[in-house]
Amino acid sequence: MENNGSQPHDLHENASVKEKVGLLEVQLSMYQEDFANERQDRERAILNIEKLKDDVKILQNDLMQHKLLLEDMEPVIGIQTQICKQMLRESRETLATTKAELEAAKEEIAVKVAQVKQY
Repeated sequence: MENNGSQPHDLHENASVKEKVGLLEVQLSMYQEDFANERQDRERAILNIEKLKDDVKILQNDLMQHKLLLEDMEPVIGIQTQICKQMLRESRETLATTKAELEAAKEEIAVKVAQVKQY
């Protein structure tokens, strides 16, 4: 009769063990899902890093090409700058000459007007 007394205890213990096993299975499932999500996140991050590295290489190549182009253009830019400065000097000289000629013409007109008035 001792077995009869221990059976309810065994049933209770079995139920408790089954409940713990069920909880552990749920916990394990959650850990597995979390691990899979973290792995996917890591893989996405690695792919993103690789893409960014490729983008950096492309941008570095573009930068180098622009630097080389700029170096090639520097002499041309220097010559164009000198030409522009020369044209500016010439324009200023022409303007000064034109102003002087205008003033001379005004004086000549004033003299002619005064002569006409005397007649």
